[in-house]
Amino acid sequence: MNDNKKATPRKVNLTIRSEQYHLDTPPITIDSNTEGEMNLSPTGCKIVYREASETGLGNTITTIFVEGENNVRMERFGANTINMEFTKGKTHTSIMNTPYGSITISYLTSKVEADISESGGMINLTYSINSFGEYPVKTNLNISIDTKDQGEKYNWK
Repeated sequence: MNDNKKATPRKVNLTIRSEQYHLDTPPITIDSNTEGEMNLSPTGCKIVYREASETGLGNTITTIFVEGENNVRMERFGANTINMEFTKGKTHTSIMNTPYGSITISYLTSKVEADISESGGMINLTYSINSFGEYPVKTNLNISIDTKDQGEKYNWK
């Protein structure tokens, strides 16, 4: 891609599966499908989408930055706000703001996989969240990205 040209956003369909494991209970699985926008650049990829209602994160816009195969950042703004960085083997701390108050969490990332091209791709993350005073929750987050019409812009309304 020419560095002097601005990347054209592509409309994408996202299939998202989140599996959460807590103690010895069966996993909680949330499957959702949503539309969004993807921008590719020479340094990585940016994906923006509105969370689907079934995720429990209503009125939240999520932006994912893929910076190479092993580094992913996620920013959520709206009813729920958090910034997270995923790097295999590293622990990070973030503050999640919800309509019910703020929660400090730490999380250890055990898997980061990202393979994205102009035709779509996937992001797979595995991480364990510790909210102070609670037992850890392991999360597998799998995102499949399928491009729609080339260069078509997503309507956020």
